[in-house]
Parts: sequence; C-alpha cells; structure tokens
Amino acid sequence: MIASHTPPESAVTELGSLHEVVEWARVEFPDEDDFVVLGDFNAGCDYATRAELDALALRGPSYFWIIPDHSDSNVSTGTACAYDRTTAETAAEFSRHWGIDRAFSDKAVSDHWPVWAEFHAQER
Repeated sequence: MIASHTPPESAVTELGSLHEVVEWARVEFPDEDDFVVLGDFNAGCDYATRAELDALALRGPSYFWIIPDHSDSNVSTGTACAYDRTTAETAAEFSRHWGIDRAFSDKAVSDHWPVWAEFHAQER
C-alpha cells in the first residue's frame, strides 16, 4: 500500500508522480505484484478536474480507480467532492465492494469520512 496526502494547490502534479512511486516500489519489492495507492488525493472539485485526472498515468489502463469521481468523501455540507481515493494496479483481487463511512459529522473528528475497499487475499 502506498499512502499519499497531496496538497490541494499541487494535487494534480503530485498525483502525476504517484505512477513513478509505484514503478519504484515494483523495483524495490520484486516479489510483489499488487500495489494499492490510497489517501487524501484532493482529487476532485476545484483541485482536479476529470480531464486533468484522465491525463495521468495513474488513471490509465494499468490502474483500477476504486472510488468514483462522483463520490463525496468530505464532511462539509457545502460541497460534494471525491478527495479521498483508492486505486489499484489490478482489479483481480478487488471484490467490487467499497464505501464511504459517514459515521460522524463533527469536523473536530475529521473533515473527511473514511473510505474503504475490500480485497480478496488470493487472485481471482
């Protein structure tokens, strides 16, 4: 798993570099073939347009983007943005179950709701 929190003002630039991080991890961990990139990507609303995201290698055919663009992962009632994302290099182990846990509404806890995705231990 590769976790990242990209600053809003440079979200697209930093997201553009995450494919290179996956390539680095592939060299560092040659016995592993499953890499998941996740975190607060600030990948939505005014910080990253669909066109900007679609131009990234991280959104290319080698990756399966689990949290869709239309999702709302922030607690704020004034916006509905998919800032928090998960992407995997392969969809083989992804169970197709994912969600956003809206168990709280107090920004003192967090300004983001937890997102989750379920994976199988074995390739399917």
